[in-house]
Amino acid sequence: MKPVPLDAIRPEVGELAPDIGSRPDVPIYLDWNESRWPLPERVLSAMADAVAGTDARPYPDRGYPAVREAIAALADWTPDGVAFGNGGDDMLELIALATTGAGRRALYPSPGFSMYPWAVRLAGGEPSAVSLGDDLAYDVPAFLRRIESEQPSLIFITNPHNPTGQLLPLGALREVAAAAPGFVLVDEAYHEFSGQTARPLLDEFGNVIVLRTFSKAMAMAGARLGYLLGAPEAIFNIRRAQPPFPVGVYTCRAASAVMRQRDALLEMTVKITAERESLAARLAAVSGVSVWPSHTNFLLFRTPMESTVLARRLLDRGVALRDFSRHPLLQGTLRVTVGTPEENVIFLDALADSLSSAVEDSELQVAGMPESPVA
Repeated sequence: MKPVPLDAIRPEVGELAPDIGSRPDVPIYLDWNESRWPLPERVLSAMADAVAGTDARPYPDRGYPAVREAIAALADWTPDGVAFGNGGDDMLELIALATTGAGRRALYPSPGFSMYPWAVRLAGGEPSAVSLGDDLAYDVPAFLRRIESEQPSLIFITNPHNPTGQLLPLGALREVAAAAPGFVLVDEAYHEFSGQTARPLLDEFGNVIVLRTFSKAMAMAGARLGYLLGAPEAIFNIRRAQPPFPVGVYTCRAASAVMRQRDALLEMTVKITAERESLAARLAAVSGVSVWPSHTNFLLFRTPMESTVLARRLLDRGVALRDFSRHPLLQGTLRVTVGTPEENVIFLDALADSLSSAVEDSELQVAGMPESPVA
């Protein structure tokens, strides 16, 4: 058999993280920040009606006018300023492909979403990390200094931030946008839980792009749909780097139905936000646990126990969380998605049980949770 020509693979691709594989088989997943809350029955019915009888033989309309107009109406923006694709990750790859490349640099917050440097490296660009402050808040002066010295073609800002849940005020975003020579991508995957959006900046800055997703508050992570909002001229040129049929017809029809039921989803978001505050208070009441304020559907917390051990203990008790302790600023931290009230009770009971006994030496020899590039 002729050998596989591995030297034909681009070196930067060979350095990227491999496929993460399957999730652990446990009853409760509180690790990837999908919506754990069941969709209201009327939303499910609307989605089912929308896809029933759909003819999938022809390609979708290349312009996707109905979905583009629905997203524009949702965001109070022009349809010409909308691009969408196969989830928010796909949109990150698209903007990196369109704006970075050989000799071009992109700034991103660290710790932060690992898909940012991944997308830039895949595009052949140079990702450059800007550390958060010791308090895990954005260090805006540091960003401004790095913008001046590195002149990036792209800047990633997650707002609210992942994994800390903290919110950067619009005034700070304005400073970054005014200083940036290239594009500023404001990732608003969790904006529905925060009460703030960078959408007003689109009226002021042609270099601001807002990214949103249907994976969190819209409860459609499995359908895969994300979108960009920006100046029509910017979106027109970014879409040049996108294949002609980025989203399937079933996803388009289901998403259109969900957007027509947005009021029901907003009601669910209000309930999740209230449950987040309740969970944060109960978590903070656990001895030795500290919790960061959050404007998202998750909480970052720290305990006295080695976090890799705690994550494994929780997994053994049927609850999957994310361990972020590999980053120097996040040592000892875990992130938990806000589950249903019933799931949160199970999580808190599992946490109390896990923290009730000392760590055995044998537990420290077991590898920690696998690193995941998702959510």
